[in-house]
Amino acid sequence: RPAPFRAPPGMSLLAAAAVVGTAAFVAALLERRRRDPGKKLLVVVIDVLLWPLQVLRVGWYAKDVPSVDTIFSLATRAAGTADYGLDMRWLERYRLALSPEALLGARVSPGAHLVGHVTVAKRFELKLRMRAFLKRHPAVVGVPLERPVFVVGLTRTGTTLLSRLLQQHTQLRAHYVWEQVNPIPHTHSEEPMDLAADRQRRYKEASKRLGLLLPLMNDSFKAIHEIGVDEPEECTMPCGMSMPWDLLTLPQILALREKLQEFGARDAYSEYRKFLQLLSWQVGERAEGNVRRWLLKCPFHISFIDDLLEEFPDATLIWTHRDPAECVVSSCSLFHELRKFFFDYNSINVQELGRLVLEYSNAELTRMSDTLKSKKIRHMNVHYKDLVRDPKATVKAVWDFAGLPCDAQQEAKLDEYLEENARRRAAMSKGKSTLHAYKAEDYGLSSAAIRDTMAAYINEYNVGLNEKLT
Repeated sequence: RPAPFRAPPGMSLLAAAAVVGTAAFVAALLERRRRDPGKKLLVVVIDVLLWPLQVLRVGWYAKDVPSVDTIFSLATRAAGTADYGLDMRWLERYRLALSPEALLGARVSPGAHLVGHVTVAKRFELKLRMRAFLKRHPAVVGVPLERPVFVVGLTRTGTTLLSRLLQQHTQLRAHYVWEQVNPIPHTHSEEPMDLAADRQRRYKEASKRLGLLLPLMNDSFKAIHEIGVDEPEECTMPCGMSMPWDLLTLPQILALREKLQEFGARDAYSEYRKFLQLLSWQVGERAEGNVRRWLLKCPFHISFIDDLLEEFPDATLIWTHRDPAECVVSSCSLFHELRKFFFDYNSINVQELGRLVLEYSNAELTRMSDTLKSKKIRHMNVHYKDLVRDPKATVKAVWDFAGLPCDAQQEAKLDEYLEENARRRAAMSKGKSTLHAYKAEDYGLSSAAIRDTMAAYINEYNVGLNEKLT
């Protein structure tokens, strides 16, 4: 039995307490570092410092998960208005996503508890600020959005690669991370020069905000999903005003897919249309003929493709396909990394995660296929193998399908991007066997079991299989 600590002669009680406190802090830090080895040291320090609040259930930590009611109040105070509108389905979706049943026993870490309150509150605040701005500038919702191009498919099927290649066309535009973080003009002037200056200010603000968040994210997550202030980003953040697609709540959709279907997503896509109109309006693209077509992508649209097409009936739909033995396991890794950022590692059931990802993938692909066939929706299938083998030919085929001309200028721009992308990826993978490593066995799966479960999809769409996986 260790002897009790006794202060050496001459050491004050305060100094002794400092020594004991420092020793306890270091011990707790080392223990958390051992349990959560992939987390940034700064995140582990924050977890240790905030852990007493979680244990004592002080303030925001009164509940095991971030409180939707607290987040609601934070957003309302920050926006200075409570005008959320009459349709409150968005709030019920978030209540579901932050319910204990959706967490599957995982524990929100102390630091993530704080970050979760802030990030979700920002989604709610954005909803309020956008409603207020549109009331003062009703002309925004009159901006025409013609034939947007949506790239959809399961996560890890090449949607990002294809979107960034397609974006090289001068008649297409995407929304960037900074625009999603800080999209609402601070000025009410409608003059182009004032709006341009305002965009510069908001860009700097967004850069500072991201500069605080990105260093906290695991390197392993950033290797899977590249995030940067100037990078094009998918629809999850703006749609997160109404859908539980915030980084904290996104992994929970796996366990909630049937319940979320009961709400539909038409309200979310109606709001998303206004978001796109606002971005076009503020750069002076306001009248028919001078508004570039939107290029948008998000893997989670496949669950609500009918609602999306009701709101965007003239959309050009591109569906990406990849061997499920690859993309399902890669999706497991993506969701796992998201969970590791917000939850204590040793509370995450990776076997259950693998089962849910497989069930979700098979169910939503079946839903997507049934919707497209029953409603005879025009779309183009793009296979990952074709995209990787001959990206230029694949992109030109998609441009043609979307009614976009491919002249010498467009082709030269595409060639330049392909060369630069090849150099960048070669530099990233230097000394590594792969940019993103994962194994089916890590999640209680196997290539054979995945392909057997999704055999109907593989056969119907003639999905090419990776012969290296057995």
